Amino acid sequence: MGPEDLRKVANKYLRTEHMTLVVQVPEKTAKGKPTTDVAAAKARLKKVAQDLEARADRRLRGKLAKASNRDDVLVQMLPGGAKLIVMQDPSVPIVAMRAMWLGGLRYEDEKSNGVSNLIGQLLTRGTRTRSAEQIMTEVESLAGSLSGYAGRNSVGVQAEFLSRNWEQGAELFADCLLNAAFPDEELEKERKIVLDDIRAQDDNLGHAAFRLFHSQMWLQHPYRLDVIGSTDSVSGLTRRRMLIHFRKHYLPSALTIAIVGDADPSELAARFTQLFGDATDAAPVPPSIGLEPETSGARQSFQFRDREQSHVVLGYPGTSLANPDRFALEVLSHVLAGQGGRLFEELRERRGLVYRVSAFSLEGIDPGYFAVYLASSPDKLDLAMQTVRQELTKVIAEGITAEELDRAQRYLIGTHAIGLQRKGSLAAALAFHEAYGEGWDAYKKFPDRVHKVTLAEVKRIARKYLVADREVMAVVKPNEVTPALQAKPAPANSRAARR
Repeated sequence: MGPEDLRKVANKYLRTEHMTLVVQVPEKTAKGKPTTDVAAAKARLKKVAQDLEARADRRLRGKLAKASNRDDVLVQMLPGGAKLIVMQDPSVPIVAMRAMWLGGLRYEDEKSNGVSNLIGQLLTRGTRTRSAEQIMTEVESLAGSLSGYAGRNSVGVQAEFLSRNWEQGAELFADCLLNAAFPDEELEKERKIVLDDIRAQDDNLGHAAFRLFHSQMWLQHPYRLDVIGSTDSVSGLTRRRMLIHFRKHYLPSALTIAIVGDADPSELAARFTQLFGDATDAAPVPPSIGLEPETSGARQSFQFRDREQSHVVLGYPGTSLANPDRFALEVLSHVLAGQGGRLFEELRERRGLVYRVSAFSLEGIDPGYFAVYLASSPDKLDLAMQTVRQELTKVIAEGITAEELDRAQRYLIGTHAIGLQRKGSLAAALAFHEAYGEGWDAYKKFPDRVHKVTLAEVKRIARKYLVADREVMAVVKPNEVTPALQAKPAPANSRAARR
């Protein structure tokens, strides 16, 4: 190993944006009096972190701008109607592939709930000509990875192979997309795993709070359901029902495929044209998904557990991926959440009221929500909720500061750039943006859209979305009555689940 090898390793791993800084100082002097070293150390550490963050942000913006200027992106239609997007990137000898269909949870109802998750898991577990074991053996021989996935808005397959093996990898990848068989034995294996996961999630109070929250945020839309399904729905899903659902909604003509890596785009396009030569051009049948009707009046829902923990999700109807409001909502969520965020500083650092708190905006093809999640001991829940409401009221009335806006913008732009450094993440971004109707190059516009968010815009967004009359709150806690939660009586349409 020579100096150049060491330099490459240092550049790869010793990066300021990945750095963790720790300072240890005495809380008291030798005479037992409070020391000023703690406050001084915190201030100094904050300044160092801000300087490093700004430096890393400038470097990451430069990298993203460089990537955005690429002109070697190929877009073409494959036989059958699938759309192929190829971006050449020779920086590392890897080829990342992502394929997706619109669908997922949005295409389910209570009876079919969990079918998309099972389809995603079984897409790479057997085709008409290969068994699950044969697929696994071939993938391992190519030093690659291949798996299916499913979420709230999509279903698909993801893969990565060494560039020298991309042709064999592409053949496996296409076989799983075009010829998935969903063998009975693999279905039963996966069903047991999913049922175990459902039982484990049921014991997770944080997940229980979100599940309760979703059931109140959406009373009709499929987003109200759990992505992995329920015990009853998963138990009733047969191979025949899966095949009917798959052949109805997930046809080659609806596929979006994105490939990023060290391979010639024209060669990739030619190979995929050959692989999809016999693909049907039949159009899928999307279900009718009505938007959730707008409701008035706050909704509260409680679930009681024999555990000394309290978990709360407090949220409001949000927006969709297509709505430009989402960028200001992301800024607002970062100002409130994370280490250094208002909620973290006030509830955890200053008052010690919670052991977990976060805020986030969740968007989908259809509108999602903006929410605050916290976990605390039951005796501190009242004051914690009171403090959260005070902070949200303050944001609505006063907005945020210029320093908070700048910090949030730098963080969002920086983490976005970091996330796209992996070929697989970039391929996923190309596929999702294209399939969702934003255009494959939407990832390049994100920094500018975030940077254009203003103080006035954040204040407007807070007033528009954080509306008390549309508030939804889900609480999982011990079976005790707490005055703060009773301060706002639950309306007639609220629902309580006891367990």
